[in-house]
Amino acid sequence: MHSEHRRRKQQHGVVHHAGMAAGSLAAGAAFSTTGDASTGLAALGVTTALGGAMGAHMTASIGGADMPVVITLLNSYSG
Repeated sequence: MHSEHRRRKQQHGVVHHAGMAAGSLAAGAAFSTTGDASTGLAALGVTTALGGAMGAHMTASIGGADMPVVITLLNSYSG
């Protein structure tokens, strides 16, 4: 894997992040309000997948020297 920064189209664009956040909120609302176990499990899976995609998308362009800072930040999010 190369150590140069990765750039993607609209990587810092608000549209991708807002779309993933809105999808995660919608799936979270579906999980909270449904009484059906299969619907709740599907909503939980969607929320997990969107969270993972958003995390990978936001950290993909970080260089090697900044990785300890990113790990510390992500650990502080998880409590």
